[in-house]
Amino acid sequence: YAGSSGVIILCGRYEGIDHRVIEHWEEKGKIEEVSIGDYVLSGGEIAAFTLLDACIRLIPGVIGKEESSTNESFELGLL
Repeated sequence: YAGSSGVIILCGRYEGIDHRVIEHWEEKGKIEEVSIGDYVLSGGEIAAFTLLDACIRLIPGVIGKEESSTNESFELGLL
């Protein structure tokens, strides 16, 4: 996602997004469901921010020191 030209994120609230919206975009082959984990949230906003933060960190120049991204916990097998 970080390397794409753009992404639209739909955030459901409690019961999710009207399924007609999902069906419309599935027919066009232009929708992908993304999960950030197996837990319950009140709405999709927190999940959207998590996805955005993870992607934005991959864009060159966003992190002050580029080597910081190679020394993170998950890269070293600590998590």
